[in-house]
Amino acid sequence: MSDADPTRRLVIAIIDFLQNQLASRNDLSLEDRDSLAIAVECLEMAYGLENSEFIQRRPLLDMFMQVACPVSIKNKLQAETFKQSGNAKMVQQQYGEADEDYSRAIELDRWNAMYFCNRAGARIKMQQYFEAISDCRQALLLNPDYAKAYARMGQSYALMNRPRRAARCYRQALELEPGK
Repeated sequence: MSDADPTRRLVIAIIDFLQNQLASRNDLSLEDRDSLAIAVECLEMAYGLENSEFIQRRPLLDMFMQVACPVSIKNKLQAETFKQSGNAKMVQQQYGEADEDYSRAIELDRWNAMYFCNRAGARIKMQQYFEAISDCRQALLLNPDYAKAYARMGQSYALMNRPRRAARCYRQALELEPGK
């Protein structure tokens, strides 16, 4: 199973959720904690997973909330308007204002990976590389196959003089979209 496999991603999200429950809930009895730990171990063994594979994954609760609490059409349309305004401001080299527009779009629809990736682009132009990387990571949590987010993360790392990380991100982008 590859990382892009939906079944594998679901199992990883379930394991991550169970581990977060173990870490954050103080009201669990010792028996309940043991049961959750055993459940995690069973899933890891059944699917051949290791702890290192759970870094920077989208929380299961976020996935559930996206389905349970969808964004209204009105908010989606308003968010899209802010995105288009941000795009126009990028062309005019008004990066701070573009960042604000993308942030407004995110407030209205936090499930759209493109808004985070676009804001990362504005933040790169403003030399806010850590913030850009954070936005790229959020975009990738929402859409793990988003090549442009990997490319922008690579650009941020390159501009921070982190060539190995940049190369890894660029390779991932090329893997997802060869020839671009």
